[in-house]
Amino acid sequence: MTNPTMTLTQWCRIWVNTERATWPALARRITPVHLRTRILPDLGPLLLTEITPDLLAQHVVERLAVHREVRPGDLLPTLSVAAEMRLLRRVLDAAVDAGHLETTPAIAVYVPDRAPAAGGAE
Repeated sequence: MTNPTMTLTQWCRIWVNTERATWPALARRITPVHLRTRILPDLGPLLLTEITPDLLAQHVVERLAVHREVRPGDLLPTLSVAAEMRLLRRVLDAAVDAGHLETTPAIAVYVPDRAPAAGGAE
């Protein structure tokens, strides 16, 4: 591995600076905002090597719960969390390509079609 002490925030900074020029105009504007506001507050301080499928699955559950409180019964929060995970997957795949991770921990993370019902029951 290139840098086993690299945090997700550090890698995202490198990834954005490296890839940004290849993105469409809208993506150049919104991708850093989505990282900064939706992914990095919770996961940014973690070392890349500390990010596991279980940790990401828990992150999805927590993000869906937050969205469910704000917009109960709305499909948009689930779509938003799914988009966050797709972005995070791109970031982590690039970390694998750069040699910072052996495999992507986002490979087995599932975002359900809808937020869980209150109390975790379907």
